Amino acid sequence: MKKKLMFKILSTLSIIFVISFSVKSQTINVSTEEQLLDAIDNPSIHTINITANINLSNSPESGLQITRNLTINGASPTNKATINAGGNRRIFNSQTANVTFTINNLILTGGNYSQEGGALYINNIKLFANNCEFLNNSATYGGGISVSLNAFFIADKCIFYNNSATYWGGAVYVNSGYFAATNSTFVGNRANSGGVFCLDHAMTCIYLYHCTMDGNTASVRGGAGFIVNIPEFFSGNLYPYNCIFTGNKPNHIMHEYKGSMFYENDNLMDAVLETNRSLVFGTNQFNSALGYIVPLPYAAKAERLTANYIKVPILTNANEILSKLNTDQAGKPRPYSTNKTVTFGTIEVYRPMCNLTVNTTTGGTTDPYGISEKDSNTTILLTATPTSCYTFKHWVDRNNVEVSTNRNLNVRIIRDTLLTAVFEQKKFRFEVHSDGNGKTNINGLSTRGCDTTVTVTATPDNSCYVFKGWANSKNVIVSANNPLNVKITNDTLLKAVFEQIKYNLTIISDNNSLGTVSPSGTNSVNCDTTITITAKPVSSANDCYVFKYWINEYSQVVSIDNPLDINIKQNTTLIAVFERKEFAVSIFATPSYMGHISGGTTGTYICEINLILEAESYDVQEYEFLNWTDDNGNIISTNPYINIVIIKDTVLIANFVPVEIDSGGFVENYDIYDISVVPNPAKNDFNIVFDNTEEQRVSISLMDLSGRNVLDIFDGIMPPDRQIYNIDANLPNGTYFIKFVINDNIVFRNVVISR
Repeated sequence: MKKKLMFKILSTLSIIFVISFSVKSQTINVSTEEQLLDAIDNPSIHTINITANINLSNSPESGLQITRNLTINGASPTNKATINAGGNRRIFNSQTANVTFTINNLILTGGNYSQEGGALYINNIKLFANNCEFLNNSATYGGGISVSLNAFFIADKCIFYNNSATYWGGAVYVNSGYFAATNSTFVGNRANSGGVFCLDHAMTCIYLYHCTMDGNTASVRGGAGFIVNIPEFFSGNLYPYNCIFTGNKPNHIMHEYKGSMFYENDNLMDAVLETNRSLVFGTNQFNSALGYIVPLPYAAKAERLTANYIKVPILTNANEILSKLNTDQAGKPRPYSTNKTVTFGTIEVYRPMCNLTVNTTTGGTTDPYGISEKDSNTTILLTATPTSCYTFKHWVDRNNVEVSTNRNLNVRIIRDTLLTAVFEQKKFRFEVHSDGNGKTNINGLSTRGCDTTVTVTATPDNSCYVFKGWANSKNVIVSANNPLNVKITNDTLLKAVFEQIKYNLTIISDNNSLGTVSPSGTNSVNCDTTITITAKPVSSANDCYVFKYWINEYSQVVSIDNPLDINIKQNTTLIAVFERKEFAVSIFATPSYMGHISGGTTGTYICEINLILEAESYDVQEYEFLNWTDDNGNIISTNPYINIVIIKDTVLIANFVPVEIDSGGFVENYDIYDISVVPNPAKNDFNIVFDNTEEQRVSISLMDLSGRNVLDIFDGIMPPDRQIYNIDANLPNGTYFIKFVINDNIVFRNVVISR
């Protein structure tokens, strides 16, 4: 009979919904509050599809006014659209007679109104709700919805959760109206009286089919329902069929005054086993296919009540559910009824067997486990035992609502019961970081499940570092593996430790008698370290020793810098090469046909060498030595024998004169020529200025310190006049000699090129 009845009711609801969709109408999609308001106000639109969640902020506080037949849809039962009133307004309000308002796949939340109906208020209309949720709404009466003045509200597969009323009907308040709920759930709703619903008028009826009312509360009476203001001669106000009432406090259903309740196969859990508070009613009549039976007595000690031979009338067509709600149990239109009482049937009070089903999630076991049959009202100890990497979290019921956090749970079996032990994997802190000289593939703090394996990898920042190992929180190396697979069994900290590579740096002198180095010898140096090395020549009075360059072990020149900064990236050997200074010495006899010099020639000489020279004439009868002069004409010595220590570039000129010329006169007139070089020193070009006093043969040439001819400047007969020669020979830095041959006389001038 139950399956047939369910089929009929579902068929009825389906037909009703089909009827509501059959009207030709314009359909529009909306995603904002403004679009929703415009669509509701547009009389040509009869179907609104909401494509995104909508927050109400500009709609009327009394609710969006529904004044014509209208259907509002969310996307699907698994993708519902939310309308959130934000706790400061009602969501919908429909009071236009004979309107049919249908809502599908919606979540109505945050509705709040100071009078009736937090989410919805309907008056004299028909409202169909399919796959909808009424969440967190509140009002003075009917936190979720208020049904008034012959209005019909039919809800299929709906959820009413956490709605509240200051006075009556936490989820639904029915005043002179009709409410039918099929396959719906009412959880956590609350009110002063009637945590789920309140029936408040003779013309009021509620039909509940396959519904669950769990954990609803009232501060005064009727945790699930409250029936008030129903005169004694009216009957058939509440029809629960195959419903579950569990955990509603302080009791399930409370009658005030008179009234009636019709039920079959309802699990009225905790039906006032102790003090008669759970199910209280007056003179009731129960309708059946066989006639009338006596009213149920007070069930002071009953553990479960079963009414034999009571059958719910079968619904046979689309409108019968509405007709049923509009008639009493005798089938007569409300408020008319018979006051006759006919007795028929029996009432049994018995202690049935109940199924106990104990399940578990991953991570533990239970005792007992599986499905077993238990005597009603027996107490069973359930024990949940986690495995090593799991902890027990809680027990939950068939609706996934928490029952207890105690893993040892005593359960009193009073109905078919399903409990699941929920275990959760232990979580541990897993922290990985580097010592600063490299990177890790996982960095920072994270949480990891127990017994999971994590692979960590360390990579040095550069080629100067190598991975040494993984250190724990005490800086102890626990593994040198890289990568490393870590099995998580406790809080773990790993630090990737890197070690800087060391190289040998060898610094030596090629000749310790010429110079020393610092640092010296072979030292171990960290890679990528910059070391300053210095070569220091041996000290002498004339600074004759100098650093030349650095070479490597292959005698390749590395650098001429001293000091030298070197960055170590490999084993390195550097040798400081020192040398004794060398100077250019030019030795001339002038005129060259008069004499010559022995003991040395023009060339390069090492610093501090003793050079012993002798100037000799070719014919002592005709020529004689006059003196030694430098490149500037300064007299060095008048002795033909000269002993000179070379400590710089030097020019030595041995001057000869004819014997017949008075030496005194010759000396005075020897270098009488007015010759100048400007500028001197010069950076690039310079001018040779010669004031020639008479026409004579002259040759002018430029030589370097070695005596090599660099440039021929003039050779010919020079007229008496000032002669200026500009020299731009792009010469290297150094000292040069300008050689003048004037008739038989040789005269030198020097010029220094310095940039």
